[in-house]
Amino acid sequence: MLVAFVGCRSGRDGGEPVTSAPETKKELVQVTPTKVEPPKKEEPKEIGKVEPPKIDDTTFDLGNNIKFEVVKIAVKGKSFIIGSPKEEAERNPFEKKFDAEEQHEIKFGHDFSMGKYEVTQEQYEAIMGTNPSYFKAAKNPVERVSWEDAQEFLKMLNEKFKQRKVMFRLPSEAEWEYACRAGTSTPFHFGKALNGTQANCDGTIPYGTAIKGAYLEKTTSVGKYDPNAFGLYDMHGNVWEWCEDFYGPYSKSPKDGTAQRVKQSNDVRVLRGGGWGIIPRNCRAAIRSYLPPEFHSSFFGFRVVVSQD
Repeated sequence: MLVAFVGCRSGRDGGEPVTSAPETKKELVQVTPTKVEPPKKEEPKEIGKVEPPKIDDTTFDLGNNIKFEVVKIAVKGKSFIIGSPKEEAERNPFEKKFDAEEQHEIKFGHDFSMGKYEVTQEQYEAIMGTNPSYFKAAKNPVERVSWEDAQEFLKMLNEKFKQRKVMFRLPSEAEWEYACRAGTSTPFHFGKALNGTQANCDGTIPYGTAIKGAYLEKTTSVGKYDPNAFGLYDMHGNVWEWCEDFYGPYSKSPKDGTAQRVKQSNDVRVLRGGGWGIIPRNCRAAIRSYLPPEFHSSFFGFRVVVSQD
């Protein structure tokens, strides 16, 4: 703390010692009084007026301390190459009539937010009141849900948050793959190899490496493995994730990032990402699987997208 000593001098500083000064005739000095400004009058506050709370549009409270988190993905106006290059090993394993992983350009006409994790069992139960999963655990992804089950969940979720003016839905294939890759072009967002170390799959039949890895034979809690560059977890493995799209050749699909809503030759919907019992080849970013919308299995779950209503 600085202390100022005012009004004294010392001989030590080279000055004269202080002595008594002779009396002099005092003169009266006229002092002009300082003008004091009156305090500013505060505007009366409007009784009952409350500032609206700032809405966190990345978190949704489902009650009982169960949160639903999303990651914003700003992609409107950006172009993106979906699919896999011809030289990618073991590509297009399911389709013989056409190249299901044919590369082509998408130009997004919208931004979106994607679930940070696959929908968990506790989240599903908080909305639906039931848990159909085979591998029961609150933080594990809900499974044994069909595409139709996912739609019913979304309907009830939208009803719960209708005041937020957002819409919950399944991702389109283009949204899913863009979010999965997170700016990469390799078979997986973490590189060219998968053996069960980087994601929950059947690591005994590795891809891109000769080193065999783990096969856990069950789902794991969401977020156990490292996220991608967007902060999304389990985009490869754990459970296959339903998408909104009807399955069919890319040549007939929208090029603006929206879902294929026109039924192709069969009434089947797309699944992405592979799962806990799936070999790494079929957990690649470009892989496309498909099944009827009423089909359910312990391999299948889903992830949610949020967009402006």
